[in-house]
Amino acid sequence: SAFFGTPQLQIELSIRGSKYRLGGINKPLRKGEFLLYTADYASNTPASKEMLNLILVPKDDSSLSIGHEIELQVESILNSSGSISIPEDRWILCLTADSDEWRKQTLESLSPGDSVTLSISSGDPRWSECTYATGSLYKLITNGLITENLDKTDKSRAPRTAVGIRKDGSVLFYTIDGRQIPYSAGVSLLELAQRLLELGCIEAGALDGGGSTVIYAQSAGDEDTTVRNIPSNGREREVSTFLMLVSEGESSGKGRTLSLRSSSYVLLCGGQLQFTAGICDEKGAPVCGRSIVWSASVGSISSDGLYTAPDHACRAEINASDQDLQGRIAVDVIRTPDTIRLLTQDSDTELTRLDLERGESIDLTADAFWGQMKIQAVDEQFTWTCKGNAGAIDQTGRFTASINGGSGTITVSAGDASMTIGVFVKTTYSCVEGGERVLSGSEDGLTWSQENSPNRVRFGDGSLKMVYDLSR
Repeated sequence: SAFFGTPQLQIELSIRGSKYRLGGINKPLRKGEFLLYTADYASNTPASKEMLNLILVPKDDSSLSIGHEIELQVESILNSSGSISIPEDRWILCLTADSDEWRKQTLESLSPGDSVTLSISSGDPRWSECTYATGSLYKLITNGLITENLDKTDKSRAPRTAVGIRKDGSVLFYTIDGRQIPYSAGVSLLELAQRLLELGCIEAGALDGGGSTVIYAQSAGDEDTTVRNIPSNGREREVSTFLMLVSEGESSGKGRTLSLRSSSYVLLCGGQLQFTAGICDEKGAPVCGRSIVWSASVGSISSDGLYTAPDHACRAEINASDQDLQGRIAVDVIRTPDTIRLLTQDSDTELTRLDLERGESIDLTADAFWGQMKIQAVDEQFTWTCKGNAGAIDQTGRFTASINGGSGTITVSAGDASMTIGVFVKTTYSCVEGGERVLSGSEDGLTWSQENSPNRVRFGDGSLKMVYDLSR
């Protein structure tokens, strides 16, 4: 279970019947406040010019937790001109030497063997039951309402990481990639909150995003977790805090969950998509050696999970079963994509035009998208056409330039969507000698005329001026 809240901790030290508020545990030093340090902070206390240090030995149960009192025995009192080491089994109460006299006198009044009591409490009783906690950078939703002024807090679209809690108590872990147009621009904090509200969250908070946004998951039937998003830094960033869900205990080896997966869940009409199924037990451990039975509501699917879509647009449900286990997933069959990109087989850069040598061949490929989702398709599912005298193209996307040169267009289409680019093949030109007497003219996007400017004529009185129309 999970909850959002502000601990508002009260950390107090009882010394000779009086209680003293601590500035914190394992926090940066502040003048005039007691600070407690354990080996979890570092190997040494923070550096300062002059310090008063109370070395404490925890008695019995020394776990730091809310709603718990810990008795500590004074081992020694040290004055130091800087940091001192923190033993693994000792805690150190520090006070800067320039603090007020009554705090310094409180420490100096103690002797080795004296006892003090540390207590940690919160006004919210839920924190006494808390096992793990982490900070939320921004609160997004409280009691079903979006936090005010989120649109002014951070308007930028970026990768985001968030945690939400639904009304039934279930917890949602949410990530979205960004800073990678056209794949994903990311979202603002307000858009993130609106999305979590759509998903049924009544409480939600944002964690660190940007390059820190990474999500791992283990699919049913897999041994290991894998990264499921595309980090904006191009790799996983080193960070100090993770939220990890770990299944502990012995596995039964009995199948409990069957899940389906594929490289895509959107495909063109008549296309094919390979599905696989995995089974795990109640602890997430893979269960192998089972026999999967496949079926599809529309189209057909083979015994090994190869789905063939019908020749019309639809939403199909893919089903897999194994004894008493069932798994299903929906796929969308698309006739007309929203956008089509034209690329070469060996590059992910979108083409806007082609410039080729005479007789040169090049393999083209097309990517189709439904919204921002890439559609599963092969080149043979697109229609390829070529106009003009630049060359010819076959139905696999292989274009061969004319040996005589020329220009034209290449169009790739699917359904009612298409993409067209210009193609230009180098040709031969007539040689004009001298340039002293040039007759103006034009042909196939090329215009020539006499140039008489002394700044542009190196020898004689004239030269040839040629202007290319590259848009043709």
